[in-house]
Amino acid sequence: SCEVLKCIKAEVGEKLPIISVGGIMSAEHAEQRLSAGADLLQIYTGFIYHGPALIERILTRIDT
Repeated sequence: SCEVLKCIKAEVGEKLPIISVGGIMSAEHAEQRLSAGADLLQIYTGFIYHGPALIERILTRIDT
């Protein structure tokens, strides 16, 4: 999915926001999606399995 994100970002640039959805179960996954070009993340299953602490871990990781 990161390769697809890179292709989409190259095509649309900053014209449209890119929202990455699905399979984000860790801070590492979130960082990979953002690095590949996602502007926003939608997290559901990871939140259900890992709780609010997942959001804290993601914010800590992308803040560094």
